[in-house]
Amino acid sequence: MCLVSVDVGINRQDTAMTPRKPMRQKRCESCDSWFVIANTLAKYCSRACGQRAFLRERPGYMAKAQRRYLAASSPERAERRRQYMAEYRARPESKKRAKELVMIRYYANPAPRKAYVRARREGYKLGHTPEQWQDLISAYRSRCAYCGRKRPLTKDHIVPISQGNPATVDRISNIVPACRSCNSRKHTGPPPQPVQIAL
Repeated sequence: MCLVSVDVGINRQDTAMTPRKPMRQKRCESCDSWFVIANTLAKYCSRACGQRAFLRERPGYMAKAQRRYLAASSPERAERRRQYMAEYRARPESKKRAKELVMIRYYANPAPRKAYVRARREGYKLGHTPEQWQDLISAYRSRCAYCGRKRPLTKDHIVPISQGNPATVDRISNIVPACRSCNSRKHTGPPPQPVQIAL
């Protein structure tokens, strides 16, 4: 067995910590204080100092900006804006674009609105008041009727609008508070579990 010594050439002076470079400092042109610079083009120690120097060099800048703001919020400008929008809406191309937006918004996915459209066509009527809805939420202690958790609640029709009598389907006896996930899971099918009507 032969042992060979290898000199890897490590020098203690190479491994010794090299002294840090001295940090470069500069005097702020606005407040005359010293600051450490990361960018050699920096003139000010902070953004606030730069803004103060900017306003000092332009004495009437704030007054002009205030006049521009007051002119933009004046009643005359608001009236001109109102007239312009009225003329814009009266143009044929604007009316066409508005119809296109309505088609995109309501009819690109017509399934959720189909039941309401049919029910409204057949005489759908609101069968409860906001006070009754708040009383129903209080009766369920602000909890979902299906999962029992406290979440933002929506109105769920036990008998769906697409299947019930349009004149009576919106009565408070046919509505329970349900969270969005349970309401979406039920869709137009039967409730996921028996519901005890509180009112």
